[in-house]
Amino acid sequence: MLNPTATTSSGRYELAAPHCVADDFGGEIVAINLNDGRYFSLRGLAHAVWQDLIAGFSPRSIVDGLAAVDLAVADAAAVLIADLERHALIRPSALDAASGNPAMSIPLAQDGAAPPVIEVFDDMADLFESDPIHDADEQIGWPVRREGAR
Repeated sequence: MLNPTATTSSGRYELAAPHCVADDFGGEIVAINLNDGRYFSLRGLAHAVWQDLIAGFSPRSIVDGLAAVDLAVADAAAVLIADLERHALIRPSALDAASGNPAMSIPLAQDGAAPPVIEVFDDMADLFESDPIHDADEQIGWPVRREGAR
């Protein structure tokens, strides 16, 4: 079991733009790392943790709040936050962390939400790595990649 307070920062995080873009599609965050073509889905409690991070709550405040409800959920949130940073979707921010209202992830955990999970998809990574001008075959046309390209 992870020690959530030892694995999380007390500082603020932000979207790692411009190489990461994210949007909320009715309760599901879809984030894309434009550098490697991976995209990510965050639903349920993972969606709420993302929203809390982007709103300025520190990872430590989120994980500590969740630990007061359920240690397993807090551990999963600490892993989620580490994965978000490892996948270069978020980065530390120089801005002060939010304070005041509780994080939106806490009431979800109190209502029995499942631990947060990040889904990773890499089926479009080849498209992001391709060069549609230099990798195209003049005889076949774009977007067919040339044999031996990269």
